[in-house]
Amino acid sequence: MRCILFTAKLPKYLWGEAVNTAFYLYNRTPHSQLQFKTPYEALYNTKPDIINIKVFKLITYYKNKATGLKKLDPRARKAILLGFGNNLYRLYNIYSKRLT
Repeated sequence: MRCILFTAKLPKYLWGEAVNTAFYLYNRTPHSQLQFKTPYEALYNTKPDIINIKVFKLITYYKNKATGLKKLDPRARKAILLGFGNNLYRLYNIYSKRLT
């Protein structure tokens, strides 16, 4: 967790997101104690879907869902990728300093 936060140069209060990301990646990594299966595979008897894994602190853009946008208003907001969920990404809005 410390390595993730230090390398990404993120504030310390985002430690919880770094821990969740570390566990998410750990559970999708093969282990010799499990005959080179992942913990996810050992628990659910199916290989984990790792297609959604991206680089931590990747600059991303998400759709602006605000109502009343004008024709030339921006349709996307800038954020940082902090983690993964069930078919969702955990994003940190740079300007509002909130998780989305």
